[in-house]
Amino acid sequence: MIDNVITAIDRVAAEHPTRVAYDYEGTQYTYAQLKKVAIA
Repeated sequence: MIDNVITAIDRVAAEHPTRVAYDYEGTQYTYAQLKKVAIA
């Protein structure tokens, strides 16, 4: 399950790094930022 989420974030970050995403608390990130968090 988590691998699918990380793969999806990775794909969107590669195609649209400045696209906006929100976490479950409503904090705004770009997909490039989410990719960095997912890797950490």
